[in-house]
Amino acid sequence: MSAGEQKVFFILDKVFSAGKYSLILIDEIDLLLHDKALKNLITTINERAIEKIYK
Repeated sequence: MSAGEQKVFFILDKVFSAGKYSLILIDEIDLLLHDKALKNLITTINERAIEKIYK
């Protein structure tokens, strides 16, 4: 796995295991990702945040 893929899995693990009122700060998210991967990651994080709000 490349460093970018490892970073994505690490971020998703933290996002999906975070509590309802958690704050997750991500520094330089675009550093090792391709444009499409970055867009998909942001979309997934956004969808998870919306799920947490309305659950």
